[in-house]
Amino acid sequence: MGYFIILIMSWLDSLISKGKGIILTLIAFAWMAYLGGAASPNTTLDYAGYQYYYDLLVKELPGNRLEWLYTSLSEIAISHNFEYAEFRLWLICVTFIILFIAVLRLTEKPIVFAALFLIFPFFNEVTQVRSFVAYSLVLFGLSFLKKLTIMNIIIFEFIVWLGIGFHSSAAIFVLIPVIQFFVQKVGIKKASHSATVFTIIFSLVLLVTSRVSVIVNLIASMLEIIAGSSVSITFINLMNHSSNRKTFFLIALLSYAVFQWYLSNIGNELFDNDKQVQVPYAQYSLLIMGEMLLPLLLLSDQLQRFQRIGIEGGLLIVGTLFLREKRNKDNTAYIFIIKVLIFVFISMYIYYGLTDLNTDFPNSIPYIAHLVSES
Repeated sequence: MGYFIILIMSWLDSLISKGKGIILTLIAFAWMAYLGGAASPNTTLDYAGYQYYYDLLVKELPGNRLEWLYTSLSEIAISHNFEYAEFRLWLICVTFIILFIAVLRLTEKPIVFAALFLIFPFFNEVTQVRSFVAYSLVLFGLSFLKKLTIMNIIIFEFIVWLGIGFHSSAAIFVLIPVIQFFVQKVGIKKASHSATVFTIIFSLVLLVTSRVSVIVNLIASMLEIIAGSSVSITFINLMNHSSNRKTFFLIALLSYAVFQWYLSNIGNELFDNDKQVQVPYAQYSLLIMGEMLLPLLLLSDQLQRFQRIGIEGGLLIVGTLFLREKRNKDNTAYIFIIKVLIFVFISMYIYYGLTDLNTDFPNSIPYIAHLVSES
């Protein structure tokens, strides 16, 4: 019941209060950290895999293929006689602290982000722990890109480099300053349209040629050169365990494009009416990047983590726009948040795998939320 209590409190604060809701956001993040950190090894996907590699380090056996910073922290935990469960709890708690700081720096009403994040993509993130840490660091780094100065870019790239130490996929986000420069140069609306056109063309090329296997093999060859054969083999195995990727992709593309188009239009209207408001270019850049990486779903639905962080960039924008709309003292703010909620529920439906209730992940959600006990 704790999950629903926090969720309801977050939404009441979001809809009623005119403030930022920082204290309740902190409470919500603390509760999510507890749920994610204390997840059961028997009902949580990926837990057994993380436990396996942790045990390899404990026994000083070869075979660990995880990134260097995650491995280093694991070794430090082992040197202090931490069990894996203790290490996981500690790591997720620190990650939520980093995410909390990032959210405070990136949106004007953080409680809205917390209320939306609790619905989606919270359960995905605390299941895929390494990518959650990596992408939380990316968001923290993003908070330094309010202005594109050389120093800010250096700080951002350094923080992203730390994120790569947890999950190598974070490397793609070193390009965010380039995309942000393009967005600032041409404007939000034109950049958004360009990203959508790019995404559709790239996707059509993959669908028409149907040479997905060639692309997978090409990426695998590059990974073998960069990271070794074990990473390459793991990537190929991951791609081979994909299902319904075209359906997943088409639903995600439609909902993502509508969401991004709607935000870009309402955003331009608000910023045009308030010249003192600084356009959140960094958040828009992350959102656009998430959309441009949508074609990766045609390779595997396992690559959805790229789109999730793009959506999180959009949720940060929602927090800012909702607060400004609400201060206008009319009903447009509530219409706005209802439209956003529709998108979030669609995302929850497809990204949580609710399209197929026979899969493992949907069944793990009640256990992560402590709605159902194992006994």
